[in-house]
Amino acid sequence: MALVTVLRQGPRRPGVDYTDGYAVVAVDLDEQDGLRLAGGVVGTPASDVAIGDRVQVVIRRDEGSAPRVGFEVVR
Repeated sequence: MALVTVLRQGPRRPGVDYTDGYAVVAVDLDEQDGLRLAGGVVGTPASDVAIGDRVQVVIRRDEGSAPRVGFEVVR
């Protein structure tokens, strides 16, 4: 993971809780040099997300919104 930003406020969306912060990351993909993908981290508190963590891509399908790219931390 190349970049981590923690959002503490923002638009109301299903599955996004700003109470403890919401981690948004930029990830350098192993599969292609120079390709970077951005999205939110699900399933891990923002305080536990760090640069260098390994993540896997997940497609989030929240009710009432279009599918979005997200990430889960791989431990």
